[in-house]
Amino acid sequence: MFYDCTNIEDIDFSNFNTEEVENMNSMFSGCELREINLSSFNTEKLISMERIFSHCFWLELVDISSFSGANLIYYDKLFHESSSYVKIKINKKFYEKIKSWVPKRFNILID
Repeated sequence: MFYDCTNIEDIDFSNFNTEEVENMNSMFSGCELREINLSSFNTEKLISMERIFSHCFWLELVDISSFSGANLIYYDKLFHESSSYVKIKINKKFYEKIKSWVPKRFNILID
């Protein structure tokens, strides 16, 4: 959806309806956004989010605090070749599920 988006400084995701979304693979891959706030996303039906933030070289903050991961199966390389330092707002349960794909150099802010 926002794959390789350039020249965009800010996107308001608060009105996105994600109730039926099952696949977010590479959704922001290559994107030039510095902050991505997905705290309003409903991810109950999400199955796959592989490489969702890969190649995001300018990324500084990601808020995925609302993500549940209840049905999540595929989540490889979430931040593959992204910025060297990213702050991630995340809930504890979801972090426990995906932590093997979160680089240790990132600042994890558990909600």
